[in-house]
Amino acid sequence: MTASQISSFDAQGIYFNVHSVANPGGEIRSQIIPSSTTISTDAGTPATSNNFSTLLSGDQEIPVSPSTATGYGTVILNPVTKTISGVLVTNGIVGTAAHIHDGLPGVSGPVIFPLTGGPTVWTVPAGTVLTDAQIAKLTTGAYYLNVHSAGLPGGEIRGQLTQQLRFAALSGANEVPAVTTTASATGVLALNPTTNQIGGFVKTTGITGTVAHIHEAAAAVTGAVIIPLTQTPAGSGIWVVPAGQILTAGQAASFNTNGLYFNVHSAANPGGEIRGQIVAATVKIGNAALDGSKEVPPVTTAASGTGIMVLNSITKLVYGNVSTTGITGTAAHVHESAASVAGPVIVPMTLTPPPSTLVPLISTTSLANGVVGSAYSQTLTAAGGTTPYTWAVASGTLPAGLNLSAAGVVSGTPTAAGSSSFTVRVTDSASPAATATQALSITIGAAAVVTVSFSTQIQPIFTANCTTGCHSPGGISAFMNLTAGNAYASLVLSSPPRVIAGSSATSLLYMRITGATQPQMPLGGTPLSAANQTLIKDWIDQGAANN
Repeated sequence: MTASQISSFDAQGIYFNVHSVANPGGEIRSQIIPSSTTISTDAGTPATSNNFSTLLSGDQEIPVSPSTATGYGTVILNPVTKTISGVLVTNGIVGTAAHIHDGLPGVSGPVIFPLTGGPTVWTVPAGTVLTDAQIAKLTTGAYYLNVHSAGLPGGEIRGQLTQQLRFAALSGANEVPAVTTTASATGVLALNPTTNQIGGFVKTTGITGTVAHIHEAAAAVTGAVIIPLTQTPAGSGIWVVPAGQILTAGQAASFNTNGLYFNVHSAANPGGEIRGQIVAATVKIGNAALDGSKEVPPVTTAASGTGIMVLNSITKLVYGNVSTTGITGTAAHVHESAASVAGPVIVPMTLTPPPSTLVPLISTTSLANGVVGSAYSQTLTAAGGTTPYTWAVASGTLPAGLNLSAAGVVSGTPTAAGSSSFTVRVTDSASPAATATQALSITIGAAAVVTVSFSTQIQPIFTANCTTGCHSPGGISAFMNLTAGNAYASLVLSSPPRVIAGSSATSLLYMRITGATQPQMPLGGTPLSAANQTLIKDWIDQGAANN
């Protein structure tokens, strides 16, 4: 937001508006009402200040998540009332739930408190009170924030509530001397005051950076490099603090006194093109209750909505979301104007897309049944994650005579009737690998009682109708010989088979003699009688025995 837009936010001069086909100018609207309380992301050492913050990422999940999403959150404890308040802001994730969990770093723990809101902005429910035991957990770093998604329901990004968070807004004007450039960036740096370990990143716009660093010096002073950043992935414009970086005691003191800054260098400005001091930020929260009565003019509608917006005082970035009921919105925006006045759009909003699938999801939810003695083959399918996949049976057993290949094909010839329940597991090729499971079952029926004889009932049909024409010597008998002693192999044992034992509906022979697949057999001759077609159908469905 610009400075004037921030002033409008403070004065309740910003509103959400959701439009529809019936009401293209807006069907439901509400001013965004700032909360009287702002949340500081860094009020000093967490256990001393009762301010507990964290930077969330996928690599803190157990097991590690492949997600590139990020987030930051702060929980504030009132030691007198024992209540907590807080906010969590995410980017790059469609969250389905968010919680405060009990667990030390590297340990997955139970949910202690669910957060409300989502999918982008979450808050601690008003009136949340901690017990003395829970306060002890919070103040000793045993609680963490966790955001879940459809693709990673166990948690996509996580962060331990043990950090101080500081932010930076980078521009050419902050360089020494100032640089004229349209490039900009925002950055965040998290410090664990117990270990002095840091994490963070800078996201740039309008610059092809050659290197980026954390420097140590006050504003308007050039300082030495203390931490080189790594562009991850290459060419993305996102510069990340490498894992395991630890500040000295002096550098940690500089962190707490605004004495560190981000600097992004370029070929045109090797000394630095954009720079920003790393300082404490406050987060303002605004809420909205949308309905038709607040439109200009008012709209009669049963639709409604709720919205939330958060504003970071340093980066000036806003995040928020609106959830609606009873309306099929065509567009939604953040507008600037006082209540009862229509104002211009300042931020267009996007409809939350389906969540990206970061892990494989098994598409196959059921399998065909089989018959004893009849060939069986079914292919399992999955989507998402990183291909190729590897399949295995996770638990249970397949029917006797069947097996599951690593490529996901269940095949074989069943040898016993009965039902089998089992769970399959697919593993993708990501590093670390992601998995998914699916419960399945197969029922194998007893072999059909053979009543149609191939040698005495089926072969005579071919001999009378086929072996004097197309399938005679000199015809096409070289690859489909229907003469006595050769017909069975040509039909059932060929590759691919022209007869699928137990399934006349998918057998090429039956489809050709009935005309379901053209050209109809016998080619150019009189179609087989209905009685002969039925005999062939029954023979196939009874297992296509060579009897």
